[in-house]
Amino acid sequence: MQLIDTARNLNRLLSDEPNWLIAALIGAFLGICLPYLFLAIRFLLRLMRSDQFCGNWYHHFYNYQGGVVNFKTETWKVRRGLRKRFLVIARSTVAGEPIYRGFAWFEKDFLVVQLRAGGHEEEVFQRFHRPVPAGVMTLVGVSIAQDYDGRASAGGNVLSQRRLGEKQVRDLLERRIILDSSSRVMHVRTNQG
Repeated sequence: MQLIDTARNLNRLLSDEPNWLIAALIGAFLGICLPYLFLAIRFLLRLMRSDQFCGNWYHHFYNYQGGVVNFKTETWKVRRGLRKRFLVIARSTVAGEPIYRGFAWFEKDFLVVQLRAGGHEEEVFQRFHRPVPAGVMTLVGVSIAQDYDGRASAGGNVLSQRRLGEKQVRDLLERRIILDSSSRVMHVRTNQG
């Protein structure tokens, strides 16, 4: 009997005042969707302005493989992202090597790239000095990664919108990467010094 009374009271409450239930459902829906709505609006606003970093890039670097230093080139496809500013897919120009996927964003005067390897557990962090937006589309930076021999590795690298030869990359790294011989600290020479 008490169950029947409870059902009648609930039925009367829902039929007389359904507004509270509708308001609660709308509130829950907005609470879930609102953060994504702001991300979507921000993404659409970024789509309206051009960005010089989107497109195809060539990433050049040196790495150990079998105890020997090798010159490597990757192609990067960069596009806008929803949560992070850019999405990056990095593929080696040599067949059979893993594909890296990740994010890139600007932090102060730097382009920061975080990539994760497909097929094995590895993350790569890279930091390039952001150029003055004057059409300079060759960036020099440093990376921390794992070399092909499975050891921790750090080194200079070059990101360019056109493919560079090994001599051009070596010249850029020699001019722009400073390695302090006493402390073994490495940094990138900027226009400020």
